Amino acid sequence: MGWNSKKAAGCGVNETIVINNARQMVALGLNTLGYSYANLDDCWSLAQRDSNGHLVADPARFPSGLPSLSQQVHGMGLKFGV
Repeated sequence: MGWNSKKAAGCGVNETIVINNARQMVALGLNTLGYSYANLDDCWSLAQRDSNGHLVADPARFPSGLPSLSQQVHGMGLKFGV
């Protein structure tokens, strides 16, 4: 169980929204009740893939990058999903 960006923020999602919601999950104690995921759903990537065909995080929405976002979420004791 956890938080999912699609229902919460839709295509307005960005790294601040993900971090703030993960913090709230921990602050409210939801992590102790089995809520362990902060999931990034739709609208996180650019429309164009990189030269290898991989999805690329939108740097305007995720200026720190997904690895940094993942580390921050993991640092709160939660799991990060895409």
